[in-house]
Amino acid sequence: MEPSTRVDVFLRNSVPFHAKARQLVTRSRLRSLQSAGVVDEVRVDTWANRTTDTDRNENRSLPVLDELQAWADEHGVRLTPGFDSHDTHCGFTGRDFRTTVFPVVCLAVYEHDELVGVYPHSTDTGSVSVADCLSVLEAGALTAAPESVATATDRDRPTP
Repeated sequence: MEPSTRVDVFLRNSVPFHAKARQLVTRSRLRSLQSAGVVDEVRVDTWANRTTDTDRNENRSLPVLDELQAWADEHGVRLTPGFDSHDTHCGFTGRDFRTTVFPVVCLAVYEHDELVGVYPHSTDTGSVSVADCLSVLEAGALTAAPESVATATDRDRPTP
């Protein structure tokens, strides 16, 4: 039987000490969630600081990025500012290409092998962080809708 809740963790390589500490805290919180049975499986992978779309055959992060972007498009959210994508021109070769800088930590949450959430992402009301997602998982309240994780802006807004 396949695990029902899986979290894929993507960690950016070559990060400064404070970012590495954040990665370690995230991994520790996920291990605790797995030990408690909230998350059935945690997969950890690393990716480079940035990638370009110039060679799709050798770049294993591009299919993952495509899947995450498709989820964002389907749910009306954006991967920015966590993922910084921009067009680049190489003056030496004269070629244009797209560069994406990856976040220090990214979570992809799956329910029964269906992608149900990507963190960080942003909505019209604010950003939703990895920490936001972990807090909701720890509370046992994550649903298949990205709206189940409140944005930082939503949490800070006074209730009527």
